[in-house]
Amino acid sequence: MAIQSYSLRKLEFQDAIDAAYELGFEYVELWPGHLPLDLDEGEFRRRVRAMRQNVLRRIAYGVVELTADHEKNRRVFELAKRLNLYALTASPAPDSFESVEKLVEEHRIAVAIHNHGPEDARYGKPELIEKAIARRHKLIGLCIDTGHFLRAGAKPDDVAKQFKDRVFAVHLKDVRSEGGKSKDVLLGQGDLDLAEFLRALKDSGFKGGLALEYEDEPDDPVPSIKKCLQAVAEAVKKL
Repeated sequence: MAIQSYSLRKLEFQDAIDAAYELGFEYVELWPGHLPLDLDEGEFRRRVRAMRQNVLRRIAYGVVELTADHEKNRRVFELAKRLNLYALTASPAPDSFESVEKLVEEHRIAVAIHNHGPEDARYGKPELIEKAIARRHKLIGLCIDTGHFLRAGAKPDDVAKQFKDRVFAVHLKDVRSEGGKSKDVLLGQGDLDLAEFLRALKDSGFKGGLALEYEDEPDDPVPSIKKCLQAVAEAVKKL
């Protein structure tokens, strides 16, 4: 169980790390706002040291843009290598894949394509991601953002079953549809069948990061994040 640090985006880096520790997280997917690519070496080392002191292990980083600029992409992968990451959550441009395939093979770090809902013409629906990764390197797969897939009319548990070993990351959130619009809600209070989704991940052999991403109440998300964690614990009991 991890946290996407975007959930704590209104907090400065140290405060966000302290909050993650107090919430009991051992793993984190880092939002670039908390660890920018262009940090100077001294500040980079300070932030890594702070995470280590809080027993917070880094598993992923994103969401990042990947382009046809191979050297720019390489800098992202080199950061991931330094952080000992399992995956990068990303939105790769269509002309980036030649570069990305070389880099995942070289660094053995997965690229998890992130869906951004029905307005995402590139990767908003499962069939678009399936087409993008067909015949691509096996370390290029997807990040299931449960809330965005629900908004796009796709059931996250079906997506997990469809892609199986190509699922490298999860952004776990819930939404509730009301009058043709979707609203972010606490896990277990929306359209996500949390237990069935976790079952589908388990059955598919998922070994990536299950990152809670709570986007509502950005000024004070901690109490609601606690409730979301409790919902996960209750769902696990049903498995």
